[in-house]
Amino acid sequence: MTQKGPGKVDILWIVDSSGSMEEEQRYLGDNFEAFISTLARTGADFQTALTSTDICPDSIPAEKSERACPVNYGGSSSTRHRGSFIGNTGHKVLADNDPDLETLFAKYANVGVNGSGFEHGLKAAEMAVGKVVSGENEALIRNDAFLAVIVVSDEEDDGIGLSQADYYSGRNYT
Repeated sequence: MTQKGPGKVDILWIVDSSGSMEEEQRYLGDNFEAFISTLARTGADFQTALTSTDICPDSIPAEKSERACPVNYGGSSSTRHRGSFIGNTGHKVLADNDPDLETLFAKYANVGVNGSGFEHGLKAAEMAVGKVVSGENEALIRNDAFLAVIVVSDEEDDGIGLSQADYYSGRNYT
């Protein structure tokens, strides 16, 4: 049996931007070289992009189905990436052959710690992919590539439904 090579991999990183993540963001950037050198040894053709877990809107929408964060909780408008890729315009998607891949990834991974304390990693991934499809994000996803989503956080995902109570106040998001 001959095993086929690893092919193409598109990697979407969702990095927690809450107040407790400063050290973890630094570790992620510092250790990215070990990750990509291991991936490079497989021969994979990969590219990567980052966004944050902070998806809180600037104001709470009237429609409950559009709410992702409790009223008046968390983040600042400058940290609400809402699925948008982080980085330099035209260079937010980093390729395996970028000469400055490690430096830019470490810079982009430092998403700051002023984001919402309600970490929505899975919703941020959904929003980021939606923005790739609509053209709002750079083209990370290739038709012939495997998509890997990695959420880096020190908390569980706060993507609870509106019918459930939130951990902090015992109320739902109304």
